[in-house]
Amino acid sequence: MLLPDETPAQQLRGVSVEVLDNSVCRYYYGDLVTDLMMCTSGEGGTGPCRGDSGSPVQIQMEDGRWVQLGILAFGAAYGCEAGYPSGNILLPPYISWIEGVTDLDFGPDY
Repeated sequence: MLLPDETPAQQLRGVSVEVLDNSVCRYYYGDLVTDLMMCTSGEGGTGPCRGDSGSPVQIQMEDGRWVQLGILAFGAAYGCEAGYPSGNILLPPYISWIEGVTDLDFGPDY
C-alpha cells in the first residue's frame, strides 16, 4: 500500500467493509463489473489505496476461521479516502481451476 504522499506503508493494514449489491459498483464503473465480482463499500475512507490491488478479501466463518472469498481488483481513481466502492474478484468460481493447476485441495469451504 502506498500512503497519500506516495511512500510505501511500513505496516500491514486492514479494514472491515460492507458487501454491496453489484449494481452499486456498476453505477460507478459500468461493464467493468461482472457477475464474477463482489462490490464492497469504501464509505468512511475505507476504500483500497494505490498499491492495494491483489489484496485478499476475507470473511470470518461462524467457527471463527477466516476464509479468503476474493481478491481486490480495483478501487476508485479518486483515492482510498473518497468513499467510492471497490471491485473484487470472487474466488469460488475459480477454485476448481486453481486446485487443478496447483494440485491442491482447498476443502469444502469453497
